[in-house]
Amino acid sequence: MVGTWAPRRYAAAMIAALLWCLLGTASAQEAHDFACCERPAIDGVVDAWLDLHQALVQGRSHTEAMGELAKAADAKLPPTEKPVAGELHELAERLAKADLPAVHEELGEVSRRVVWLALRGEGGARRVTQARCAGLGTWLQADTRKVENPWGRSCGHFL
Repeated sequence: MVGTWAPRRYAAAMIAALLWCLLGTASAQEAHDFACCERPAIDGVVDAWLDLHQALVQGRSHTEAMGELAKAADAKLPPTEKPVAGELHELAERLAKADLPAVHEELGEVSRRVVWLALRGEGGARRVTQARCAGLGTWLQADTRKVENPWGRSCGHFL
């Protein structure tokens, strides 16, 4: 019984390494962008998110961009999207007044709602790319050449 532990652990480690290699190469391929956003209200939210994303990536102040996201999320949306937009509005309004570590802590919740709205409003002329970092979440970005993590970390891949 004791002698079978080591081979099992070794086999499990080898399978995990193989999966990591296979999934790692799959995620290193080109980014898959999608068309967004057919409805002007959702397009405004995505536009405000892209501005916030750039501010965070470039190390600029998040206050103004987060405030713009709060305003955009307060737009008139259909009843099916209104609850998520309302949550996004409240969250962005609160985070516009918060310091950067607090913003980084809740940025996943903000980006998750933006991605949900963007996918609901799929179609239109804008092209956006979805990226992901394990443990942090997914986000939208305009650039399809390089993953730009808004948390300031070096992890991330295109979906």
